[in-house]
Amino acid sequence: MNIQINNQNIPIVFSSRTNICKLNSGIQNATVIFSNNEKVMDEPRGFLKYVNNQWVFYGLSQITPKAFEKMAIVLESPHKDEFSSTGVPIRPANGITGSKINLLLAQVINNRSPKGINKSIIYKVYLVNSIQYQTSCYQALHNYPDYNANWHTIRNCVFKALWNNGNLSLQQDLTNRINLINPSVIMNCVTGGKTKRGLQSLVEKVVNSKNSYPHPSAWK
Repeated sequence: MNIQINNQNIPIVFSSRTNICKLNSGIQNATVIFSNNEKVMDEPRGFLKYVNNQWVFYGLSQITPKAFEKMAIVLESPHKDEFSSTGVPIRPANGITGSKINLLLAQVINNRSPKGINKSIIYKVYLVNSIQYQTSCYQALHNYPDYNANWHTIRNCVFKALWNNGNLSLQQDLTNRINLINPSVIMNCVTGGKTKRGLQSLVEKVVNSKNSYPHPSAWK
């Protein structure tokens, strides 16, 4: 499989232990093209405020605080719900991930407060994808019959290949975007936090959040 991005061709190599290789999937021979207009941009999603001895999450239109600091929730990359059916970017965490952030973020923080959070401060919460391209390659590959059973493998392999490609400078891109938001608190909610070689650990080396949490899709 190959990814074409910024006039570069990046080979994606799957482990021989994956089903993609064992079943000799056609995905191995696919070429996926990423363009800059297919990035899902970072955006604010709401406000976090400490009220009556607990944190409460409000939508952007529910309160209009004059003073606030910023919090960044860092995810890995957009998947299918973050794009229209024709591949137009919509927003980060547009599906179940976003719904769980809206419903459960305050509960998660009430259960385990991230380092650096201050109960006297209101936080504007931003959603940030570590890589803004669709590393799951859903738009390009979802018609392959074995895609649904293997999309996690595809995402992880593509993410790591792009993340570790120095010519793309995606680690620096994330740093730049985080600096632009300038959050006083960062929650690393990237998937794959159960292994030191997972995506969350890779991103943590860049964002240095000291606040690693499960991916919001797993919140209960």
